[in-house]
Amino acid sequence: MPLKKPFIRFWRFLERENLDSLFWVIVGLIGVGTITISWFEPNVKFYDGLWWSVVTLTTVGYGDISPQTALGQTIASIIMIIGYGIIAVPTGIVTAELSQTYRKEISTQACPECSAEGHDKDAKFCKFCGSHL
Repeated sequence: MPLKKPFIRFWRFLERENLDSLFWVIVGLIGVGTITISWFEPNVKFYDGLWWSVVTLTTVGYGDISPQTALGQTIASIIMIIGYGIIAVPTGIVTAELSQTYRKEISTQACPECSAEGHDKDAKFCKFCGSHL
């Protein structure tokens, strides 16, 4: 059970309100990938490392730059797996939000002013004209 708490903290970090933080995590991962691949791979300059890091993290993988050393290939594997997670998490959040909007309960109460229907169950004001329900 000791693994449950860190996992919950990590998941809360990736909630909808923290997507701006996810952006900075992505920028940090690109920076770390750039520095490490430029440092450990022979004949890879900083800008080539930046290009490689972005292409690898976004899982595009052009193949114009590929690590030759075992350490470079290990770093590439880690960045690729993290890239899949970075793509999957925001997609899951958007999907959950969209499905949740369709599940809202709608009342059949009509507005006394404009006679519009389709308000949320807990609505106190008409969403079309603004009058009190």
